[in-house]
Order: sequence, then C-alpha cells, then structure tokens
Amino acid sequence: MYALGPALLVFAARGAGPNVLTSAGERWLHWLSAELTRRANATPVPESSLLVLWDVLEEWLDSEGFQSTLIGGSAELPDPYHPVHTAVSANRELLRRLLERLATEAGAADPHGLAYQLQLLFEGAVVGALIDGRPQVTRVARHLARLALETSGCTSSGA
Repeated sequence: MYALGPALLVFAARGAGPNVLTSAGERWLHWLSAELTRRANATPVPESSLLVLWDVLEEWLDSEGFQSTLIGGSAELPDPYHPVHTAVSANRELLRRLLERLATEAGAADPHGLAYQLQLLFEGAVVGALIDGRPQVTRVARHLARLALETSGCTSSGA
C-alpha cells in the first residue's frame, strides 16, 4: 500500500523535487482508484465507491506505511510559490477529479460540488488522524459523506 497521499506530500517533501512529489501522488491516487474499484466489485451488494472510500482511507491511516511517513515529518507548509506547493496543489486536483468521476458515476446532480465536499471531508479526516492519532475519524467522515450523497441525488445503491 502506498504510504504517501496527497495531503501528506508536504510532510515528506524535504529535499524532493516537484516531479518526485507528483509521481508519488499519482501512484497513490492510482492505488486508491484501483482499490475502490476492487472493493466495489468484490461486494455482493454493490455499494457506492464514495462510501467504500472511507473504509479504504481508515485502513490506510491505520497502516504502518502511513505511520512511517510521519516519523521526522515537518508540519511547516511551503511558500505558495515553492515547487513543492505546486506539486501538492496538482495532487489535490487529481484527487478532486477522481472524486468527481465517482460522483458522476453515482448519479450526483452536481458532481463537481459533491466532489469538493467529499474532498474537504477526506482531507479533514487525514488531518484529524494526524493530530489525534485515530484513523477512526473516517467513520464520522463516512457518515457526513452519506448525508452529502443523499442530498446530492445519488442513485447508487448503498448511497
């Protein structure tokens, strides 16, 4: 499982160039997308990938790989004009596009708006897990995601 996620690239950025960060973020998003597809296809009762997302995120946050990215990490954010900031922004955009695709597939009336809401929940869960050391914060995010799905008109079963 890939240890680096879009919200954590800044913690692992010491000395790395923007191409390394973008590649790591792209690999992580590829892994995430494949894992969501695998799990959605493996369940006897299809469930929206937008809800399975929270199970995958909780497991990732509880993994040794995630914990190892934090050892010696720095919470200092880069200057907005620094190449690392650009790479982190690009990876956030890739995550937003993934969520927008999933929202479209789920039948959301406004996939862009739903994707933005879910991205904020996703990033908030990652930050909450970083600060509290509790990957279970994803359960609250999942509950809020379910409400967002219901109000967005999603037609997928389990949404």
